[in-house]
Amino acid sequence: MRSSQKTNKVIFFSFLFPAIIVVFLAACGRTAPVPSSLPQGDAAEIDGKSLYSQKCAACHGNDAGGTAFAPGVIGHSAGEVKAQVRNPSGSMPAFPPAQLNDGELDRIAGFIAGLAPAGITVQDWQNQTPETIHYWMALLALNDGDSGAAIHHLQEALAFVRDAPQKAHVEEAMTLVASGDLHGVLHHLAAMAGSNPPDGVTIGLYQLLLAKRGAEAMNGAEVQHRLEHYLSTASGHESEIAREALELAGKGDFHRAAHEIDHLLHM
Repeated sequence: MRSSQKTNKVIFFSFLFPAIIVVFLAACGRTAPVPSSLPQGDAAEIDGKSLYSQKCAACHGNDAGGTAFAPGVIGHSAGEVKAQVRNPSGSMPAFPPAQLNDGELDRIAGFIAGLAPAGITVQDWQNQTPETIHYWMALLALNDGDSGAAIHHLQEALAFVRDAPQKAHVEEAMTLVASGDLHGVLHHLAAMAGSNPPDGVTIGLYQLLLAKRGAEAMNGAEVQHRLEHYLSTASGHESEIAREALELAGKGDFHRAAHEIDHLLHM
């Protein structure tokens, strides 16, 4: 999906490994452990893996899959890695040769480029928490240029967030959107969600998933709210099925409503 790929490029590598962490680890004589799950290789590949573990893993994860501080880096080419490190987009600081020489960067970039892409499957995204789904919908809305919808999704996410620091992150994201700082909020939201939105999954599909959960919980108001959002862009046969599900939920037949919604999810 082009909007997902665009988001991925904007936020990719936003916090590779801030210099303050490097200094801290050096002072303490610590390095991040080499993850045993990453592939083995020849001396150059092992060296690249070790360099990644020392200089990148604290933010991007031992398995390169991302952390709360920065997104995953799997799936990027060596050229993309090197360009981002030397001339970064987002809030990541640039790393000149004095901090990371060309040979080291080549080995890190080669190691990352050799990692197998790890996509999010349909089952994975359907099992995500409500707040994560709302973060993804906000990201997609921003890529469509709809900041109002992004704020709406973030406001809905707040209903599911119990942790005070996380609530503060959501409120900060809303402030960034309202101020027009879309560059900053893209990274912020992806870090909160733990990844970019999975390829091929639309806002409409997220609305259907939430509607199905509402039907399973026999929450008529939630089913109505989600299906009305879905119907605002649906057409044809999909629209007919959604209206039927909405009618069934209104009659209290949540089992059949959930079945119809699930049918839409798999069309």
